[in-house]
Amino acid sequence: MTITANGKSHIADHIGDRGTYPVSLMAIGTGSPSATALGTEIANSRRIVVPSDSGAVITWQAHWDIEDEIAATITEVGLFNNNGTMIASQSFAGVVKGLNDPFNVTWTLEIL
Repeated sequence: MTITANGKSHIADHIGDRGTYPVSLMAIGTGSPSATALGTEIANSRRIVVPSDSGAVITWQAHWDIEDEIAATITEVGLFNNNGTMIASQSFAGVVKGLNDPFNVTWTLEIL
């Protein structure tokens, strides 16, 4: 996982209780992420996510189902604040999502 410069600032803001843009969106794509955006974000793939936390561990979960009409080989996922700034991204070997397949992402961040 890569935490972007914006992501590090965002974490610092929240540790200092100055945050105004909570991490609340997750999106998927078919490219490779840059430092600020997914490489090829799938249109309408952003999902609202609500964090759950336990000590220094924060978890977000997102779900894409058959009603989303997404069929793609997914190779990247991004975590965004509600202002649309990418906070973190992860690329991986392609996972094929067919039209009738659900797709779930659980993102866990442990602050060390």
